[in-house]
Amino acid sequence: SEYGLIDAVVLRYVLPLTMLILFIAFPSITALAFRAYEPCEAFSDEAASDVKYLLSAAKHYAILCPSDKLSETQALAAIAIVIYPVGVIMLCVFLLYKCRKTLLYSDVPTNFSRSIGFLHNPLSPHYFYFDVLEMIKKLLLVGFASLFNPGSLSQCVLAVITSLLFLVLHMQAYPYKNKLDNVLATATHVILTMFFIWCTLLQTDALSEAEDSGRLSEDGSIVSIVMLLSAIGVLLLAVVLFFTEVITRKAAEIYEAQLRSKWAGCTIEPPSVSWQGVKSYACFLSHYKIEAASDARFMHDMLAKMLKYPVFLDSTNLTDLRQLITNGVNDSDVILVLGTKGVFTRPWCLLEMVFATRLSTPIVLIDVKNCFFDAQEVKHYIENIEDTMGNENPDGLSLLREYLTDDLAELKNTIRSIISHFEADASRLTYNPNAGDAEVIASLKDIIEKMGTVTNTPIKWKGVTDAAAAQEKRRMSKEAKKLAQKPALHIACHCGNALNDARVLQTEIAMKMQRMISSSSPDAAVADPKEQKSVKDIREAEAVAVLLSKDVLMCADALVDVYIAAIRGKKLVPVCLIGRGYNYASAVEHLNNLDTRLDKEALDQIDKRLLLEVEAEQQPGAAAMEYEIPHGDSRVARLAHLSAMLATTLPAIIAVNWEPEAGKNQLEAAAENIMGRIKKDPAVVGIKVPKKMPSQKRGLADKSSYRRARVAPPDEESNPDLNA
Repeated sequence: SEYGLIDAVVLRYVLPLTMLILFIAFPSITALAFRAYEPCEAFSDEAASDVKYLLSAAKHYAILCPSDKLSETQALAAIAIVIYPVGVIMLCVFLLYKCRKTLLYSDVPTNFSRSIGFLHNPLSPHYFYFDVLEMIKKLLLVGFASLFNPGSLSQCVLAVITSLLFLVLHMQAYPYKNKLDNVLATATHVILTMFFIWCTLLQTDALSEAEDSGRLSEDGSIVSIVMLLSAIGVLLLAVVLFFTEVITRKAAEIYEAQLRSKWAGCTIEPPSVSWQGVKSYACFLSHYKIEAASDARFMHDMLAKMLKYPVFLDSTNLTDLRQLITNGVNDSDVILVLGTKGVFTRPWCLLEMVFATRLSTPIVLIDVKNCFFDAQEVKHYIENIEDTMGNENPDGLSLLREYLTDDLAELKNTIRSIISHFEADASRLTYNPNAGDAEVIASLKDIIEKMGTVTNTPIKWKGVTDAAAAQEKRRMSKEAKKLAQKPALHIACHCGNALNDARVLQTEIAMKMQRMISSSSPDAAVADPKEQKSVKDIREAEAVAVLLSKDVLMCADALVDVYIAAIRGKKLVPVCLIGRGYNYASAVEHLNNLDTRLDKEALDQIDKRLLLEVEAEQQPGAAAMEYEIPHGDSRVARLAHLSAMLATTLPAIIAVNWEPEAGKNQLEAAAENIMGRIKKDPAVVGIKVPKKMPSQKRGLADKSSYRRARVAPPDEESNPDLNA
């Protein structure tokens, strides 16, 4: 094969088995090699002269001391010590040093790092060398300590110091990934230290009777029993602490799952079904993070809420890619593949599909709208994967060949089958992340019903199915009292390219604040802005966050949302979506020229919203505004006021950065930053403008002078020439 004997046999089988044998045999062989240097025992012969012999451990043979045989034995033992105890440690150091960069900096293991996984897999990446330290401890205690004044007090003190040193080292590092491993290692270090302390007390005769040093005194017996019980107590305490931690973590996971189920899509009340799963997860979401990270996270939250069953998402349920197949694919009832342009170019996604096929786990392909999935392109790519992936991602191709055969025939057959089933399906599953609430719920219901079909699981929907009934149920239920309160935050965005990001952020912040969070909505079926829910939400929200993406400044609703936040004196938090094309440099110029940058439809939508706000402002009991919208003047004046307000407000506020593809930790950090801004930042300080606006007759030609007036300092605004 292309990889040859080393990869196929040595790294995959010989080296792992060899390391296992060397590690298990290390203490016993080390002790055997050092026995050649133990003190000889004296025996009296018939002539009453003492003769010394070096005895074997089982006393099956003896060597006269001194003798040529003893010298030969000790010379051979010295060579054995250098070759085995010291040599094995040096071999481990060399092997770990060779793959240190992979262990420290790479998420994808190589053949070599995988072959020595016995040495580093249980350890955190930064402590991959810790098993070498454990071997050094064994060499010191089992080997060299036996040569240091055997049977003396100084030998026991040396053992105590060594065990204490490694106990402190372990407690400082806590090197293992698994909490149980750390707890058990701590317990064994403590017990070992207590044992050597007890040996030291015995060596000093502190526990012996005064008349007979060979017998324990009454106090010595009590101390010995207490130390024995203490050692047992340490083990029991370790077990109790472990189970307490497991129970606490499980309770925290259940609580978070309940919160996420409650607040996921907190403005959406979908129907639910009790999924009758046979594995730990109802489904596994296979996706390409750069193209569908937010889509996958929102779908994860909503499916878990609707299925009332765990859903696997790698950024939430996984920390090590090497466990992706075992802990994810192998433990899921269905594999859902989010069909985007590049998902079939990702090696781990392809491996997930291959292993799912091996396990006979159903695979369901979903066409994610606006993500440019093309079945014909996928076919061409997979049929020529050696060339296509070989040129674009040679490391990915190597990864596939590590897990599969070199010709990748199994992979090609798997993908052919998935695509052919997708094309033959008359009711192909689609998911539009930027659709309205009703359409999103309908798509998710289709996905769940398809999951039931492929697994022969009956689907019985519970709860409401239409928006009107859902709204009524929320109004009547106890939980609706929280859901119906005024939003703590409204998230404005461009519904065409950032709506799903807004929904994901909405769920996370709602969970943390335990408050209603609203977001922009397409409301495509609602022609009258008065009936749009997002219009009411922005007016009632205590603060506004705007997601800065490529086209957000072209979105009429997003612009008006930010403008309303400014004129109503609300707190405004810009959130820059990393990698989504927002251009800070051109923002001010764009906002100063909205009349030429926006199309007629967007300008009409802006004016409709502004007139709606003017109408709301004039209603009895309406909340006072920091600034008034020009309502007695022309449409031009209203647009100019909005343009000037946005140009001097939005670019001046430092944005919170969030990369939606970065995973759960980045999402939590962004949510915390936004919440911190809401609590600490003052309300938006907009620009002061006179109530009387430029007349319509002056037209757009005079709008530049109007803009200059709007950004003037307060003490200059009273200048009639400047205002003119």
